[in-house]
Amino acid sequence: AQGGFWPESLVIRGGPPIEQLPGFRDGWFSIQDQAASWIAQLMDIRSGDFVWDVCAGPGGKAVHIAERMNDSGFILATDTHVNRLLKVIENSRRLGLKSVHAVRADATLDIVRDSMFDAVLVDAPCSGLGVLRRHPEAKWNKEKADILRMSKIQIQILKKASRNVRLGGSVLFCVCSNEAEETFDVARAFSESPEGADFKVEDLSVA
Repeated sequence: AQGGFWPESLVIRGGPPIEQLPGFRDGWFSIQDQAASWIAQLMDIRSGDFVWDVCAGPGGKAVHIAERMNDSGFILATDTHVNRLLKVIENSRRLGLKSVHAVRADATLDIVRDSMFDAVLVDAPCSGLGVLRRHPEAKWNKEKADILRMSKIQIQILKKASRNVRLGGSVLFCVCSNEAEETFDVARAFSESPEGADFKVEDLSVA
């Protein structure tokens, strides 16, 4: 049914597995959670831009970005997990996208040396406590120490990635968590760091 957050989105309820839907193998559409579909819409991107999706697997956001850029430009899609990168490649090929380039890399390290990107997406690894609707068992496997450990990794990735944004570019930080340690605290720590000094925080709460 037509619906969701955006005019171009369709909400599928019931039916056969996604892979069996007409047009899926021909690349007529991509699959995303409704909340995830916000990301490409919120990013300040244009056709021809250079974009870095820092933690890209399995690729839903990367291909959505490419589609919104009319497959024009360059999207670096990095991840540490080979299986997740293979999904990025699979999604890109199915949709016929040429602008997405998947590379295995650890975003906590200095993997890009030039300030070449117009926009950077940091969809950081997190506790996942914001998606308990889909993974209710996760709440039994998380401890405070895990959340604090993840927040340190998030800040590290955000600082590293932000160094590679050109003057006037943008960074979008997002996580599947509603814990303050992984959201507001990370944003605050970044803003108060040397890496965050040249960035202006935008309020997206009413976007």
